[in-house]
Amino acid sequence: MIKDKIKRGNKIIGTHLTMGNYWIADIFGMSGIDYVWIDTEHSPLDYEELLQCLTVLKAHGTVVFVRTHIDDFNHTKRLLDMGIDGIIFPMVQDTQQAEKCLSYTYYPPKGIRGFGPNRALEYGRINAADYMKHEEALCRFVQIETPLAVENLESIVQNEDIDGFIIGPCDMAVSCGVLNNPWNEQAIAVIWKAIEILKKHGKYVGVSIGDTDRDTQKKWLDMGVDMISAGSDTDYVFKGIINNSRQLSELISSPL
Repeated sequence: MIKDKIKRGNKIIGTHLTMGNYWIADIFGMSGIDYVWIDTEHSPLDYEELLQCLTVLKAHGTVVFVRTHIDDFNHTKRLLDMGIDGIIFPMVQDTQQAEKCLSYTYYPPKGIRGFGPNRALEYGRINAADYMKHEEALCRFVQIETPLAVENLESIVQNEDIDGFIIGPCDMAVSCGVLNNPWNEQAIAVIWKAIEILKKHGKYVGVSIGDTDRDTQKKWLDMGVDMISAGSDTDYVFKGIINNSRQLSELISSPL
């Protein structure tokens, strides 16, 4: 199980799916990557598209994590009922917000999740009582994306229900007043502080980046992250068509 790898501190790799296209999900499922991160925070994909992608990925045996809306109980519930492997809460700022979000993922008495796991029960193949006994199989992540979150990190890490803490470099940079430049001196200092706090407490550290550049990815791994989510479907398509267009333009403009 992916959660066992996380508990052991093993490094895992993933990529982002934002377009909601099941063909792309099928290709991702063939890639051998550890997990696919489906994004519902910034993408326009709807629930039916999400379910299609999830179904295709699970058919390949691919682990699926989904980033939810910020502090949205009903949305979170619908994602869990689809049978995802992990949930990612963005923009967690303090202990209270972390506890509130985590409560959405547990049934009473520990949490406030409502019961209705349709696909998660494989439409009745899995016994409901057995399903409810294995709440711990779900991976629960929070994203640390602002200096305020880092200020509160010493208290947030006390929540033992959080399986991993994912740095959001671009939002961290924006919060530091620097647009889309996480390597800015101010932003990287805050990120380093977050990693140091997490490592001190023996926590699992992730990062979410759009970059597919090898050197950039290595920089993050050298900083001590355990879980790296890199690249996205839109990025792969955009770079592919741009490179092909450039290549063809060069070919037709070259003298015969």
